[in-house]
Amino acid sequence: MNKDFYSMVMKHFNYLVTDYGFVVKKAEISENRSQTEGRIEFETATTFVTVSGEQFGADACVGRLKDDKYYHCLDPRAIYEYLSLTQADKEIICSFNPSDDRKARVIVHQNRLLHSKRDSSNHVEDIENQIADNSRWLRQYAKPFLRGDFSRWLEIYEFMVTRQRAERARAGKDELVQVVGRGKNHRESVFQSSLDYLERLRKENE
Repeated sequence: MNKDFYSMVMKHFNYLVTDYGFVVKKAEISENRSQTEGRIEFETATTFVTVSGEQFGADACVGRLKDDKYYHCLDPRAIYEYLSLTQADKEIICSFNPSDDRKARVIVHQNRLLHSKRDSSNHVEDIENQIADNSRWLRQYAKPFLRGDFSRWLEIYEFMVTRQRAERARAGKDELVQVVGRGKNHRESVFQSSLDYLERLRKENE
């Protein structure tokens, strides 16, 4: 029986349905590459999980149902990184000081999730292996979110955004850029959408 993206996702993520009460809200499968490309959205009353596949890889992310599914979610790697790092390591990774860049890179390299090495005979099996890894990681590190408990959502999301900003700053790249259509003197952060989202989250938590 030929595997397709939908069947592989359901095989590995079915626990979302059986253990957490998710339903499949949307399933989009590529007409030309139905085995490896698609987007499956799972939902409960509080949470969404999106599993997506493109030609060269598959990913998953989790988020709050009331937020934008395309812009405000966390993947298992980001969650794992936050949970596994010490406070001292987090401070180095989030440092804007260029002198901390080498240390930050080493810490990130040593604290990252890697896909399992499995024997595979073709590209479809490679994609399924990535789906399986993302399924396992999500189940292991995102349990509170899957249950609808987002009490730590703000702190993890804020770490992810600060980490990205710090990495850009250490690389010597300007965070502020000119915005088309907003006047020649108007500049804003390349992370503005995320910064605005964090502000909304903080107000929710007041």
